This record gives sequence, C-alpha cells and structure tokens, in this order.
Amino acid sequence: MLDLRHVLLGESNIETFAHKANASKFAKARGYYARDVIRCFNRFCIFWVVAQYSTDGWHIATRDRGSILVTIPEREPADTTKPA
Repeated sequence: MLDLRHVLLGESNIETFAHKANASKFAKARGYYARDVIRCFNRFCIFWVVAQYSTDGWHIATRDRGSILVTIPEREPADTTKPA
C-alpha cells in the first residue's frame, strides 16, 4: 500500500476510487495498465489510485487528464534498543 498521508488530496486533484474495478476502468480509459492500479491510504481512509513508479517518485493520475509527481518521504528506522 502506498502511504499518502503527506499529500492533501483535495488540493492535489488526485483521482481516487473506493473500488478497484472503478480504478481499473479509469486506468484502461487513460491508457494505463492493470498493474498501475494501486491501493493507498491516508489518515482517514483506504482507496485506490492509478499511478506509475519512476526513479523520480510516483506519477499519480489526476482528474484533469494529467499526473502529479509525489515523492514518498523516507521513514526513520525504529529505535530497537531497549533502555537498561
């Protein structure tokens, strides 16, 4: 699953779908492949988007027939040391 907690969905114009079937139809209509339909989450819900990965980051399809580049921030490793 792709973590989009750092993205404001309303401001970014990303096309989101509640069902994978709807996302697949959208992807096919836009010339994407079935493998480009990806499950995502943010702080509030789980949803589907149409996205392709490149070395720059994720190119996620928007409502206006374009795409937006989203880079995923790297997580800091968890502290596994226990205090003595």
